[in-house]
Amino acid sequence: MLNILTRRAFARRSLVAAALLATSLVSTACNDSSGPDDEPEPAVTSMRLTFGNGQTLTLTGTGTQTLRIPVGATTVTAQFLRADGSVDPIAVTPTFRLQVTPPTGSITYAQNATNAFAGTLTATTATNTVIPVTFGLLHIAENHTDFGPLTINITVGN
Repeated sequence: MLNILTRRAFARRSLVAAALLATSLVSTACNDSSGPDDEPEPAVTSMRLTFGNGQTLTLTGTGTQTLRIPVGATTVTAQFLRADGSVDPIAVTPTFRLQVTPPTGSITYAQNATNAFAGTLTATTATNTVIPVTFGLLHIAENHTDFGPLTINITVGN
């Protein structure tokens, strides 16, 4: 009988020790400063978009922006700005990129292969119908937008 009680007490102590060890490991992992959760966040207050047709729009999150692009390819380049108008130094790092999402239809977007903050909008047919296209600053590692998405109402034609 004593042997059974000793085994149970040993098993209980082993279980408690294992639980304490697991808790310790989880706490250490959460405090690891090398993970993506500890990356600094940008302080973006506006996005400046420059289009290949010479138009520039600055989006702040208020108001409705409209744009007319020609049929064919139009390049777009983004700068993400702080409140003082300077480019946010965090937003230009390789962990971020311009995210453009047109609805399925007559406009497509292709990311530039060498510049994460540029790409090409391609319009296949002219239309006076408004096409809402969203733009934002994507934080790649965390898969969320740190600024935006903001919508530009685009029409296509000359």
